[in-house]
Amino acid sequence: MGDVAPLDPAKLAAAAFKMLTENPMFKVGEAEIRGNTYRVFENAPPHLPALFAFGASHGDKDFLYFEGERLTFAETWSHACRLANALKDELGVSQGDRVALAMRNYPEWCVSYMAVISLGAVVVPLNAWWKADELKYGLEDSGAKIVIIDGRRLEYLLPHKEEMGLTFVLARDETEGTDFTYTGLLEGSSNTTPPTVDIVTDPGTVNGSYMLVVAGAGDNSVGSWDLEMTNLRTGVSTGMICGPFGCIANAQLVQGSNTLRVTVTDESGNVGSDTVTVTYQPPSGCTYPGCYNSG
Repeated sequence: MGDVAPLDPAKLAAAAFKMLTENPMFKVGEAEIRGNTYRVFENAPPHLPALFAFGASHGDKDFLYFEGERLTFAETWSHACRLANALKDELGVSQGDRVALAMRNYPEWCVSYMAVISLGAVVVPLNAWWKADELKYGLEDSGAKIVIIDGRRLEYLLPHKEEMGLTFVLARDETEGTDFTYTGLLEGSSNTTPPTVDIVTDPGTVNGSYMLVVAGAGDNSVGSWDLEMTNLRTGVSTGMICGPFGCIANAQLVQGSNTLRVTVTDESGNVGSDTVTVTYQPPSGCTYPGCYNSG
């Protein structure tokens, strides 16, 4: 294989500028968000369901691969809409409800995520490495009663089903003890129209759509607070969830000094904010803003 010529920064900048100025999707303007003015993409999809629908415009191009299985962009969105309508019609899932995902990295995870979000409900992804006690605590702490689950996680949680009032939707595996199956819900739903949900798109309003439960020291020392970090240099705003042992987040830092406004809402609804300055040096091999390596 021959040597690959290095990328020309000037050509990259010119291509980016051409895209930003000629493609209306990337038109940049300004918006006031919580009292601050930010540069934003004016024509970006207003919310995640709209982004999912936009992705479906790629049609028959492959989107998901798994052990020889393939789902196209269009198929994935079609499955998500069918599952969303089934969750609404068969299980009564509605806007604001919390639905847990407890499975390994199957294609069903992605489709389920899109379906739940499209209902205006809240996804509670549970770590597939967790055992029974951790999964149980995550469900108790989040309040999720419906769990889209695979066989291994079902084995862990089945003994707690009655006491916790859980409803299981089994994905992929064939195991007794479930209430519904992912395949059954899909086969029973032919409605590929996205659910009609009134999702607030005011940039100053936060719509809850994703809840992470962060494991502590194995003694239920798990915390969950809504935390948002805004990079005042780039205008990038990233929602995060933190616990007492750290955060799961991408602060979208750029090289050098970053002034960040951190806004925290605790479980009682109290809101506090402050600014901090962070100096960031990208790891070796990272050449773009927000780049992180696995180390």
